[in-house]
Amino acid sequence: MARTYLELVEGTSSKFWEIVVDGTDHTVRYGKIGTDGRESTKSFDSDEEALAQAEKLIRSKRKKGYAEPTVEGELVDVDTLRESYPVLEQVDWLLDFVESGTLYKGNVTSGDEGLMDLALEQGDEGTLVIIDGDLTITANNAGWGDRAEFSNDGVLVTGNLTVNNLQLSEIGAVIVQGTMRAKNILVCYGDDGGSLDIGGDLIADVVIASTYFVVDVAGEVKVGHIIGDSTYATDFAKGKEIISLYDEANVFIDELSDDGEVEEWELYEKLTAGEEVFVNGGKPREGSYEKEW
Repeated sequence: MARTYLELVEGTSSKFWEIVVDGTDHTVRYGKIGTDGRESTKSFDSDEEALAQAEKLIRSKRKKGYAEPTVEGELVDVDTLRESYPVLEQVDWLLDFVESGTLYKGNVTSGDEGLMDLALEQGDEGTLVIIDGDLTITANNAGWGDRAEFSNDGVLVTGNLTVNNLQLSEIGAVIVQGTMRAKNILVCYGDDGGSLDIGGDLIADVVIASTYFVVDVAGEVKVGHIIGDSTYATDFAKGKEIISLYDEANVFIDELSDDGEVEEWELYEKLTAGEEVFVNGGKPREGSYEKEW
């Protein structure tokens, strides 16, 4: 499910427009801000057509001046977080290391490349960012930011997380209670504490998971290619075909070969640059996922 919520507030206008794409249907809701508005649903022949028509409507609304509402972050002390946000039980251990967290009440769209750049204040020991809504990162390549090796850091998204490409290495915890959508994901080197916990579905073209990083997906894993090593980093993909970083025969292009192992960072860089990495053209395996990007 993909949701876009836009507002137009200028002059005497104070309107909202929302579209939700769910499979072959999309539902539009619109009206004056503060009201329930009106709602209509249309059905299409395929998921792809429903999404394409929704994107066309979104572009039209943006041209008319509609945009995501600005959501300002606020610093909230730990006691208030514990009392007001029981959802933080999942990251309660993080609250023992931070004095405050940055809280966003609503959907957030960010052009920053670092998830931790959303924090208004960086703690000496740990920093917590809470998005009480959906988080959309528009940068082509997103990561943790300049907080490498701070394993007490955490990001909690109570809704969905949508990114283009995401790489996480030697981080704290990322918890997404909704669905996560991405083109390419790299998670690795989690010895100092690194985890990605997804409460909904994981939808991506390629996921590279290696070197002890912990990934947990409660919903469906809809990924075209899952690439990993022999660690438990790919345990989330039980029942799925996994391409080994050590198995190059007829899988990866020759220039990625290096003494029998493909280097995950080089692989990720080529993927995010839109370059071909598979000798078979990288076609998704039949039945492995339904592309919803």
